[in-house]
Amino acid sequence: MKKKIIHLILLSCTRATELIEKKSLFGLSWIERLQLRLHTNICDGCTIYQQQSILLDKVIQAQVINFDELSLLPQLKNEDLKQSILLSLDKVSD
Repeated sequence: MKKKIIHLILLSCTRATELIEKKSLFGLSWIERLQLRLHTNICDGCTIYQQQSILLDKVIQAQVINFDELSLLPQLKNEDLKQSILLSLDKVSD
């Protein structure tokens, strides 16, 4: 009985990383939040992984927003941007 309780409370790092990813996509139940908090309080590796995961999510979200803003530019500006990119690529290939 004690083993089951300890196993429920203390997660493996593999399970903790699964919960970290699940948290960013779907959210966690209160039990999962508690388990993850207890694990990250004692595991520096998973704490760092969680911070990196949050940072990556923010960077990706910012890039998606920037991409959406780019599509809202007038067609003329899109053409100017394409030409600018092509010129830059030509300079790099020389």
